[in-house]
Amino acid sequence: MKKSLIEIQVGRIISFGGNEWRVLDIQDGKALLLSDKIIEQRTCHQLDICITWAECDLRNYLNGEFFDSLGEDKARIAETTVVTGNNPWFGTDGGAETNDRVFLLSIEDVVKYFGDSGQLKNPPDDIRPIDDDDSDQLKNYPNDTWFIDDEYNSTRVASDENGKALWWWLRSPGNGSRRVASVRGGGSINVRGSTSGAWSCGGVRPALWLNLQSDHQQGELDMIMTHTEKIEHLLACLIEECAEVQQAASKALRFGIDEKCENHPTSRQQLNLEINDLLGVIEMLLDEGILTETGSADAVKAKKEKVSKYLQHAAENKRRNSRT
Repeated sequence: MKKSLIEIQVGRIISFGGNEWRVLDIQDGKALLLSDKIIEQRTCHQLDICITWAECDLRNYLNGEFFDSLGEDKARIAETTVVTGNNPWFGTDGGAETNDRVFLLSIEDVVKYFGDSGQLKNPPDDIRPIDDDDSDQLKNYPNDTWFIDDEYNSTRVASDENGKALWWWLRSPGNGSRRVASVRGGGSINVRGSTSGAWSCGGVRPALWLNLQSDHQQGELDMIMTHTEKIEHLLACLIEECAEVQQAASKALRFGIDEKCENHPTSRQQLNLEINDLLGVIEMLLDEGILTETGSADAVKAKKEKVSKYLQHAAENKRRNSRT
């Protein structure tokens, strides 16, 4: 069984289910992933009617066709109770709780994970709800009160696979239940939202909670670890490799450095193999920043001088003992 190591750390981009995902959070043995790019453009709902996240076509697609497209990897996705709050500025009903494998972020999620300038909790003074049946109310509505436009815009910009920045859907309702909140191409949050009907085709960035403890499977198995777990794993490997070097050195002492037993490698060959394994783990510890001073020329020189000193001392003791 081939094993590959995937490190899970907030802010990292990882591959999963054929897509690239950004790690937003880690809680209770699960990682919150968001598609790093816009995977496609779709309508939120085919009909121009009042809907919530619980009822929309896009939710059904993500938890049906898209979920199935992830293949065997979908077994690692945790089912999650998703709560969609009312629109934080306009009060539009967020609808019922849902149990989802895949979902979209809410306005609150985007502010939490991409940067909070305080605008969400301090809406403009002239914000007011809109009657879904009276679109004339929107004609003179001030545009500058529809968006969270702040220093975090650039962190919220998302592009498709061709590098084109596009606006993307959230699951929160807009300023009426025919509209759904979104993030604009420039990164500002459209709290008023975009029309959910068939003529409004927005970018899709799925989100999901990934179980970090994967089941053993046939074929290739990914060992999914948090950063702390990876450090612990590498330190355990260091202990094991040091023990292997110790064992190889012990056999060289007992049987001779070039002694060969049947088809096994000589003690010299085995010692070289174990030392190389140890150096490989040391390099990984350096790559992770766990070790920072390995290979210091001054430290190596000092150690060599110390070993040489005690070698000379041991030789002198041996000569003295041979005379008695």
